[in-house]
Amino acid sequence: MVTKRKECNDSKKHYVDKKELREQIITCKKNGEVSPVLAEMFIKIVNGVALRFGNLDYYGIMDDVKQDCLLLLLQKYSNFDPDKLNEKGNKTSPFSFLTTIVYNQMRYKVSKAKRQKEKVDELNQRARDIIERSERGTKNHDNSDW
Repeated sequence: MVTKRKECNDSKKHYVDKKELREQIITCKKNGEVSPVLAEMFIKIVNGVALRFGNLDYYGIMDDVKQDCLLLLLQKYSNFDPDKLNEKGNKTSPFSFLTTIVYNQMRYKVSKAKRQKEKVDELNQRARDIIERSERGTKNHDNSDW
């Protein structure tokens, strides 16, 4: 027996409607400022993409990266061309455009955090090695490493 998946009554709270997003971007570009509705859509997009990046929590940068992404969306949303066509002759998706911006920013921030953590780990290991050598040196009265 196949069971149907139940639909959540409040599913609209968690997802961004692509048509509404397109309309909001066009309106906000004309007005020159971001509406509260568009800002809420940006937050939903950033939160949705962040769910795919579990390592943001590992590196302790989740909130900072989300803020960076929101700022970037506020700067870049006006670059979206609603009349541009994709390879298939369809209008480009604003959701895809914005999601790609957020995804690339998060990937960049994670790789940067990873490099920084590797440097810190390397410095910590070097410090532990120096401490270990100095402890051995004081026990043996041999400070030839210094």
